Amino acid sequence: MNNMMGNSQNNIFAQIRNFLGINRGLQNGYNSRSITRILTMEDAYMQMMSGNCKILDVRTENEYKLMRIKGAINVPINMLSSNIQSIIPNKAECILVYCACGPRAAQAVQILKNMGYINICIWEGAGINNFKYKDIIEKYNDNIIKEDNN
Repeated sequence: MNNMMGNSQNNIFAQIRNFLGINRGLQNGYNSRSITRILTMEDAYMQMMSGNCKILDVRTENEYKLMRIKGAINVPINMLSSNIQSIIPNKAECILVYCACGPRAAQAVQILKNMGYINICIWEGAGINNFKYKDIIEKYNDNIIKEDNN
């Protein structure tokens, strides 16, 4: 069972790489200055901790409210192309994209690249569901303010 899960995750990573053109060099229609980096989970964590990248969560607002990476900006994938320029106007700024398990993050990278963003990162898997660094994940229960009974 565990091996099947590993194969499934490797398949998702391969699909993300193919979708982003990582195995094919530059894709048609992309700015040659555009850089998409697929990071290890450890490198993504270090990038988040450094504060050098905007962290972009492309899941739905409800998913974001339940669990998110601390400091992440939520722009659901279906609103990305219409809202991102007002939120992150600098197209050279480092953006680290994630979703629940990877496919929406890969789609977001494609959208960002087509819009001219040139410094985009994604980690293998690109999903909060498999992110092992729990110290930077906030959950809904973490944010509940307990009422004082006095």
